[in-house]
Amino acid sequence: MTSFTWLPDAAWRGALLLSIAFVLARLLRSQPAAVRHVLWTGALAGVIAMPILAIVAPVSLPVTVPSRIVNLAAPVTSAPTGDALGGSTEAVGVKREAAEDQASVPPAVTTDLATTPAVEEPWYQGISPLNWAMTVWLIGALLFSARLLVGFLALSRMRRAGTSADDEIAELAEACATRLDLHAVPRVIVSSKIAMPCTAGWIRPVILLPDEFSTWSSERLEVVLLHEMSHIRRMDIVPHLLSEVTRVIYWFNPLVWLAAARLRAEAERATDDRVVHAGAKPSDYAAHLLDIVRQARPVWHPAPLMPLARRSEFEGRMLAILESGGHLASARWALGTVVLIAGLSVGVASVQGAGAPTLAEKDALKDAPKETESSVIVPDGNRKGSPERMNKQQSTPVPTSRESASGPLADALRDPVASVRQAAAEALGGVKDSVAVRALMEVLRTDESAAVRRAAAWSLGEIADAMAIPALSEALSRDRDAETRKNAASALGHIDSPRGTPALMQALERDTEAAVRIEAAEALANIEDPAATDALIRVLDRDDDPGVRRAVIEAIDHMESARAVPAVSRALRDKDASVRRAAAEALGSMDDNEAVPALIPLARDPDVEVRRAVIQALGSLGDRRAVPAFVGALADADAEVRQAGAEAFGNVENLRTAPPELIRAMEDRNAEVRHSVAHALGHIGDPDAVRALVAHVADPNVEVRQAVVDALDEFDDPTVTAALRTALKDSDPEVRKSAAQALGNKNRSK
Repeated sequence: MTSFTWLPDAAWRGALLLSIAFVLARLLRSQPAAVRHVLWTGALAGVIAMPILAIVAPVSLPVTVPSRIVNLAAPVTSAPTGDALGGSTEAVGVKREAAEDQASVPPAVTTDLATTPAVEEPWYQGISPLNWAMTVWLIGALLFSARLLVGFLALSRMRRAGTSADDEIAELAEACATRLDLHAVPRVIVSSKIAMPCTAGWIRPVILLPDEFSTWSSERLEVVLLHEMSHIRRMDIVPHLLSEVTRVIYWFNPLVWLAAARLRAEAERATDDRVVHAGAKPSDYAAHLLDIVRQARPVWHPAPLMPLARRSEFEGRMLAILESGGHLASARWALGTVVLIAGLSVGVASVQGAGAPTLAEKDALKDAPKETESSVIVPDGNRKGSPERMNKQQSTPVPTSRESASGPLADALRDPVASVRQAAAEALGGVKDSVAVRALMEVLRTDESAAVRRAAAWSLGEIADAMAIPALSEALSRDRDAETRKNAASALGHIDSPRGTPALMQALERDTEAAVRIEAAEALANIEDPAATDALIRVLDRDDDPGVRRAVIEAIDHMESARAVPAVSRALRDKDASVRRAAAEALGSMDDNEAVPALIPLARDPDVEVRRAVIQALGSLGDRRAVPAFVGALADADAEVRQAGAEAFGNVENLRTAPPELIRAMEDRNAEVRHSVAHALGHIGDPDAVRALVAHVADPNVEVRQAVVDALDEFDDPTVTAALRTALKDSDPEVRKSAAQALGNKNRSK
């Protein structure tokens, strides 16, 4: 039954993941329900994927867990021992010898021997506990699979037997779909098999209404359609079906059932938030839902359906609706939750269970044949040990997993052939334990082969254990091989500890090889230790290698120290264009306006990449002093420089007058430049720009037309309204949508 061993392992890992999810959900209670819905969706997806994640997880984290759980499905083998045969191991040897003698007796003699009749055991005693457990799980999985299958068949019958809604409801459904930005209007079906509105289907979603809907007011029908279409808009059916499949596999785990219930509840609350956000009044919306729940008759709803409400969950939901402000989850929170739960899933899958032997294993050990030195019986009855067996037992100890990985490789580091030692050092980089670290440190300090020392330094970087910092620091300052020193600097950067900063600073200032100095600067950028700032500034001012100066600037950029702004500003006058470009990029990200005067002259740099970096840096700073530089960039021969100049105008605060050069740039031959100009003109809001924007409502490029419509939304001018009406006939639906929203904003402002 080895195929069944995945289930207990995945079950306890899934339970651990869900336990963490319950804690996180508690911590996220102040966030919109959609965030918690994403959390529960990811947690259940992690539970489903746990058997695969446990195989492909990048690392293994040894953690002691109850061994009864870890080894539940371990196959048990047993054999009779000396005790089971009714005597000591000596008696076992005697009986074996007697059996061998009996085997040499002719059949006529042996058939007369008395035999003990075999006692037949009941059939159920021949089935192991593992087989019983598998049988029970299969029965449960089949029952819940049948429940889900019956639900799909019932849904299919409802689709066929239900009647389509009339034209009036279809028109209302289309209006609701427009309010929710739903591209396709789902089919609305009336069915007598349900008691309240439901949603089902993913590829072809459908909304089912009960017969009682004919007594509803138009307001109630509208909020019901908004609610069900919000489910479709959010694709809630996919997590719902995921929870159903999870319950089929892990039906025995109560945490899975609780997680599925929380997923369903958060989906409904997130949908309620979206309905309120679409304009429904919370008190009226809650009253409509309450009446529907009160009047609903008790009817079984198939599992693939998502009913509008459940009585057991409705009380807390009513309070949430009344307190709702219609807030939707931000993309940042949703993405962060996805990344968090994905990382937790991989982390839980990486945990290795270890524990004491289970009861079944103890029984197996008790019943197994005991390897003793009395396995050979000599004719005189004296017991003598088997030399072969004794030597085998002494020479083949069972190694642990770590010893089996690092022990032989560590021994290979003493091989007389350098290529063998090099291969062993490289292989130890994937072991990642203290045995490997100590062995590699010794090799790095003492091996006579530069290739072996290079491999050792590289592997220590792969392991990234802080224990190796002294050896790596020593190699960085003393090793005669430049490649070894370079690998040592890189390894210190991978370890990412301030303890490596002094050695890296020394190498950056004193090493004779530029490649080593570059690697030291990159390592300091990884560590981000402010203590290295002064050394970086000194090297930037005096190092004669442009690659080193460029790496130092990038390291300073990681430090985000205002003290380094003057030094980086001086690097803008460097004779190497790549250094000037790196300095401009760093000053743009350091967000210090003291760099503006030094950046402005480089807007006319002969190198086009430097000009791009300078204009982008000045644009990110948004300083009004740089406006002349932006104007000059609009006339640059390079389209990317012109685009950066246009974008920069959009970052300048309190700029209320658009330069004539920016308005004329709406005629630029490059569509991306026109796109950026339109955004900038909308940001500035100068009425003189309206005519240029209106002229491009029919621009050949759809992105430019979109930007023009968005910019016109910022102006209150009669010609703007006419232009937006023209945009309503645009061939692109997004442009038409933006035009409609802009016209709506102007109507509300009147």
